[in-house]
Amino acid sequence: LPIINGPSEGLVLGAALSFSSAFWGVEFWHKTTGWDALAKLMPSVSSVEYLFHIIKEDVSVIRNCDLLVMVALLLALREAIEKLYSVSRRFGLRTIVNTAPLIILCLGMCGVYFVAPFLLQRYPRTSLHVMGGMFVDMVVSLITDELTHMQFNWFRSFVLGLGVVLILALAPSCSDDFLERVWCGYNVLIWTYLGIKARIVIHEMCCILHIWCFDIVTPYSADTVCDPEKKKKH
Repeated sequence: LPIINGPSEGLVLGAALSFSSAFWGVEFWHKTTGWDALAKLMPSVSSVEYLFHIIKEDVSVIRNCDLLVMVALLLALREAIEKLYSVSRRFGLRTIVNTAPLIILCLGMCGVYFVAPFLLQRYPRTSLHVMGGMFVDMVVSLITDELTHMQFNWFRSFVLGLGVVLILALAPSCSDDFLERVWCGYNVLIWTYLGIKARIVIHEMCCILHIWCFDIVTPYSADTVCDPEKKKKH
């Protein structure tokens, strides 16, 4: 990787956010110092403020945390468009299909926000875990299929859970409490599945490579580890 790359940029940004909170305090992100400084440089910001007020009616000003999210979204959009263009130009439009799970995930989470915004407001960490778990499943499946020369299946069954949440949110008979329990249970289901999947994949890799996952010193016996009958005898 080059000196400036995605992982290092993420670490630097995360460290900068932590240092900012430690130096100026958490309340810094709820102030409007960043937007006030930009407003002095821009001739008119009324249209942007009005658009932001439509998106989030309970906030009439743009805070530093809101400004950070807006900048991050613009940078992510620019990066996604650039990568999609370069990859499709080099390998063809068929590679765009591999990004279908990510696009569906983003659209599904946007749908949850507009239909049931209280889920993200009351359970921000749970919502982040739901999106992170689905993203991990997509990336792991893509990398595993690429390494094993298998055909990547762009359809992920977890996406159906977002559809169920959207249907329940639109149902007039569904209460908010029930929808919150479904959202939390959906998070537990995703990470339970990922834990079992990781355990199986690691076990299969150890059997194929004749190694232990975290130990390269202890002798590995594939016959006793991978064969249940021989393992019972020992």
